[in-house]
Amino acid sequence: MTWQEFDDKANRLANFLLGKGLTKGHKVGILKTGALAVPLNYRYTEDEIKYCLDLAECDALIFGPEFTGRIDAIKNKIPKVKIRLFLGQECPAFAESYYALTVCCSSVAPEIKLSDDDDAAIYFSSGTTGFPEAILP
Repeated sequence: MTWQEFDDKANRLANFLLGKGLTKGHKVGILKTGALAVPLNYRYTEDEIKYCLDLAECDALIFGPEFTGRIDAIKNKIPKVKIRLFLGQECPAFAESYYALTVCCSSVAPEIKLSDDDDAAIYFSSGTTGFPEAILP
């Protein structure tokens, strides 16, 4: 994949999320919307994923097939997460297909004003002695 293709895909996702009403300040995982990225450790259990999503007040979740079982187990316990985008071939019933929903979205960069003062991400510590701690760099 070239950087141009990557940028086009990021723009399509950003435009999709903006079309769903997610804007600057929401927590989803793509900077082009002004939303804060909240990357989660692939080793997290269902309870840790739920904890992090709740603590970060995530509005959307983008996940792949390796997380399907864990997200399925908590899907009814994360009501704030209104958008669940699945990155894979066989989309579970509790999510929407990233590929199907973004293919028709514009690949033009959205006009979102970002500044050095805007928060960009919420990270979580490893949680080796308990639940992960949120870190806002």
